[in-house]
Amino acid sequence: MLAVEHIKDKPISCPSAQPTMEEAQILGVVLGTPTEPRVAYLEESVAATADVVSQAGQANPLEICRFSAACQERRCVHFDGADCQLGSLPFGSGGCWSGCLAAR
Repeated sequence: MLAVEHIKDKPISCPSAQPTMEEAQILGVVLGTPTEPRVAYLEESVAATADVVSQAGQANPLEICRFSAACQERRCVHFDGADCQLGSLPFGSGGCWSGCLAAR
């Protein structure tokens, strides 16, 4: 379990965010194949502005990028009221871990 703590008034950053979330950042680009995806992490994150995300064209941005944003705590299905459970889920068990390449 990951205890959600705020460091110097800055919330913890979730690596399983949606591109439309406030202040979302692109952490990496999904490479590889659909059956064996790999994430190439950027040296510096890039703001996931509408202009940047629209460069995905017809592709689903979640299938080609990995996004982060501030932890949503109680608004997230992975938050149990005290801790984030995302990292404790077995890969492919449900939620974002099974359905989107952004969390791989």
